Amino acid sequence: MRRVFISKYFYVIVIGILLPLNEVLSQQISISRIEQMPNSPSSFEIPDWKNVAIEYDSLVYNLNAAGEYLPLIFIITNTINYPAQNSFGLHSYVGTNYPNLGEAINVIPSIIGASLSGIDKSNQNGYNWVLMSEEYFNKRKGEEVYLNTPNSSSGNDWWYDTMPDVFFYQLFSLYPNTGDFNYQFT
Repeated sequence: MRRVFISKYFYVIVIGILLPLNEVLSQQISISRIEQMPNSPSSFEIPDWKNVAIEYDSLVYNLNAAGEYLPLIFIITNTINYPAQNSFGLHSYVGTNYPNLGEAINVIPSIIGASLSGIDKSNQNGYNWVLMSEEYFNKRKGEEVYLNTPNSSSGNDWWYDTMPDVFFYQLFSLYPNTGDFNYQFT
C-alpha cells in the first residue's frame, strides 16, 4: 500500500516539475520581420458565405437563365434508376461539351449548401430537387450506392465511388423522409 502511494506521488511530483520546465523551454521565437506584420490586416473581410450560397443557388438552379453557356442546369426525363420521376444535372464545367451529363459530386453538394443556407430544396419553384437527386443512386445489382453518374460502376476511382455516398449521408440528415432515402441509407 505504501509503495503504491509513493509511486503515485512520485509521478505527480515529476510531472509537476517537468510541465513548467516544458513551458519555459518551448517559448515562441521572435522573428523581427514577422513582428512588423499586423496581427489583423486592414483589408481583412470575411465573406458573407450564406449570401454567396444563396446567390450561387439562384444562378445555378435558374432553368430560364439566358446567356453564353446558360442555363447551367438541365432536366433529365429519361431516367435510369427511378424511371417514374425526372432528375436533373448541373454542368460541372461551364462550357462543357456534355450537355446532359451531370455529376453527383456537383449536384448533391449544391443541394446541401443551399439547404444549410435556408433554402428548402424539396419545394423550390415547383421542383423537389432533393427527390430528383435520387437518380444518382445506382440500383443495379451489386452496386446499390450513390455513384457519380446514374449508370456508372464502382471500383474505378475512389473519389467518384466514395464522395457521392458521403454527400448523400449529409443530404439524408437534412431530408430523412424523402423518397427511398431510408432504404438507400441502410
